[in-house]
Amino acid sequence: MRSPIKSIADFHDRLFHFWESSKNNRIVGSSLVIIYIGYIILIQLNIMELLPLWLSDMVSTNFFDAINVVFVALLAYEVILLIFTLAESITRSLVKQFELLTLILLRDAFKAFGAFHQPLDWQQDLNEILYMITDSFGALAIFLLIVLINRIVAKPSKSITFDDQEAYINFKKLVALVLAVAFVIMGIDHLGLFFITEPGTDFFETFYTILIFTDILLVLIALRYSTSYIVVFRNSGFALATVFIRLALVAPPYYNVAIGIAAATFVLGLVYFYTRHYHELKHH
Repeated sequence: MRSPIKSIADFHDRLFHFWESSKNNRIVGSSLVIIYIGYIILIQLNIMELLPLWLSDMVSTNFFDAINVVFVALLAYEVILLIFTLAESITRSLVKQFELLTLILLRDAFKAFGAFHQPLDWQQDLNEILYMITDSFGALAIFLLIVLINRIVAKPSKSITFDDQEAYINFKKLVALVLAVAFVIMGIDHLGLFFITEPGTDFFETFYTILIFTDILLVLIALRYSTSYIVVFRNSGFALATVFIRLALVAPPYYNVAIGIAAATFVLGLVYFYTRHYHELKHH
């Protein structure tokens, strides 16, 4: 008789297979195009005062807000991929978190550009210009660190093994599905706040807060199958990196980029030394 955990793991695999399929990629890509063009049309109609009052209050009159809207939709898609990668590899999951951070920084750069005066006033817009430059180059720096991390991870090496590897992976799949349910509930709540025009907590800040507790839970689950020092240290370090990313999301301009780069550098060093000195540390 199949265990409930195994059945849940199989359900996770079916969802993951669908979400990564080329068919779903085409659906998501087409949906993003429709959202982007559709919101631009709504903005134009709102400028022309052709929208009903209940809808005009929710639609911007700044065309650059269409970029923000489509970026939020893209980030939501990436978050779902992140949730699925939790069960595959903790390293890959953390890399996906940094990828999300780079996209958020690029989104913020576009938002700063959209805040420029028309015509451009260098004196009044200098702060926004500097924010745009630091966010974009910060995203580039983190992107380069991601490339280095991926190169190290891609090299053949001994990986952490557990007494019951399959059971450990199945537990991670269970956690991923619970996190997916939390994501859907948060998304519905956030969307509801948007439509009734009430201020709400930034969606991705809240999600990363939940992700911190999820990472700690995965560290504790890993202890069921191995108490090796290198397992505890690496996984705990990855959980700490999630805390850094969360801080970067709420930090003021300039500090957000510095914290994000520092977090990616920390993970690069952690992955490098783990890979290089695995044999020396695995029995400690």
